[in-house]
Amino acid sequence: MENITANFRSVFHNVGQGLFYTGNINFRKSNNNTKDFNFIYDCGSKNTENIEYELNRFKKDFKNEKIIDMLVISHFHEDHINGLPYLLDNFKIHSIILPYFSLEERVIFSALNEGMPFWYYEFLKNPIQFLINNGVEQIVIINSGEPDKWENDDYSFSQDSDFSKKGRAKINFDELNDDKDLKNKLQNEICNFDKLFEDNKILIKKHNGIVHISGLWLFKFFNNKVNNDSIDELKVCLEVIDKDIFKIIRKKELRKKAKICYGNLRKDEKLKNFNNTSMILMHTPIKESKIKNIKIFPYQRNLLSFCLAGFPLYRKDFLKEYLNNSNCLRKNPSFENIFGTALTGDIDLKFRYADISKHFNSFKNILLVSQIPHHGSLKNWNHNFLKEFDSMFNISSAGKFNRYGHPSKKVFEDILEKHRIPFSVDEENWFTIKGEIKCNCRI
Repeated sequence: MENITANFRSVFHNVGQGLFYTGNINFRKSNNNTKDFNFIYDCGSKNTENIEYELNRFKKDFKNEKIIDMLVISHFHEDHINGLPYLLDNFKIHSIILPYFSLEERVIFSALNEGMPFWYYEFLKNPIQFLINNGVEQIVIINSGEPDKWENDDYSFSQDSDFSKKGRAKINFDELNDDKDLKNKLQNEICNFDKLFEDNKILIKKHNGIVHISGLWLFKFFNNKVNNDSIDELKVCLEVIDKDIFKIIRKKELRKKAKICYGNLRKDEKLKNFNNTSMILMHTPIKESKIKNIKIFPYQRNLLSFCLAGFPLYRKDFLKEYLNNSNCLRKNPSFENIFGTALTGDIDLKFRYADISKHFNSFKNILLVSQIPHHGSLKNWNHNFLKEFDSMFNISSAGKFNRYGHPSKKVFEDILEKHRIPFSVDEENWFTIKGEIKCNCRI
């Protein structure tokens, strides 16, 4: 058994209408050997200047090597992905995790998203090949699966026996189930697939199971299922047009026909609302950890008056006690050993919510922070989420004067009524979580 300390910092960045979430974990052993792990969930904004400015600020946090150990892209909408070229140009990226999209779905994406930069369509044409060609070391494709109830309390999977040496903390995908059917399908789409697969450059997984860092930190994914019959219908329809993405985007008549194919399949909720392609990620330190020194830094002007406006009287003392003039939320004793985070992209929490609830059953009592899906949209909100998951802080990432009316006042009111705290990250305001985790682990 070894004593491990991990300092954790994560940020919901102020990019406006979009999402850019970063996390850093610094593991330190008793002999003071350290290992770092940097990860990102989504990197985009409706305003490209916003995401580029924030990525520039983010880059300055790196003193030496600019390494991203894990980049997760929830789905392929512009405001969640258009920071990708910057990341590829300025960072060494070890692993990128993507939800699986069929070629037919990607064709529809291209038809629905006109006027995007060239790289976006190149990416849609063949995401794996695009990322490999741009120097990414490993691509992990996550396909849907049946919801599971992963509750392995002893966390007996293999931990990093080489922790005493310098280097990066190791990410391990072995606990995720392989998807052999999808692997066979992708063999026909990717050049040199067998060689890339053999060299561990490509991993094909279902969302069942977990990803862990050196056996010390857990990541769990969820990817909604799409109806195979719907994809077959879409495939038949598109075959009489053309499945070449670049032809589709160049020719108005082909885009129009592709949209008609899409319109015929709107009965499938995942295809009807491409927000439901979003891949959810929840993460937390292992249960053997003792969590301490948690600090929340919500940078927002007049935060106290904002929160008190709708907070029940008997909870106002809570806010007054932990909010000071610097807008720093001090440690709440009830936060002990509650340090999970839920990242939901643009998912509709009403769609197959029972699957989501079952899949993340082991996270229900450990969430501290949750992202409100789809920038705080009422359409995507489900009040049952807080009844079950009970996260204290709930973050929407939306533009200050966006045309969609995000975040919804009704969503914020619902959160306040449940005695939880909503917070809006926009072009000016950001949200940071910091903490220290101690573990007497089997290293």
